[in-house]
Amino acid sequence: AQGRGTNADGEPVVLDLSRARGEDGTVEDDVIVDIGEPGSDDAVGLRGGGSEGVIAFTDDGASGSDIEVSDFVSDPVTLSFDVACG
Repeated sequence: AQGRGTNADGEPVVLDLSRARGEDGTVEDDVIVDIGEPGSDDAVGLRGGGSEGVIAFTDDGASGSDIEVSDFVSDPVTLSFDVACG
């Protein structure tokens, strides 16, 4: 699932959510968040995720709460989201 919008500061945000299953059967949820104008020097990319269930996928969208995401340089931030698919 993918969603686009703005954050509380009015900056553009792209949220990309996925679930992958490894050959060993392990399932991982991935959360990618890009904040700011794509390609700009000020844009920030955050990554997070974990085991299956971090993201709740439904027929109508996806949601998650209290997911830690990080740029692997700064301290992690906590993310909650609700993406409606249409």
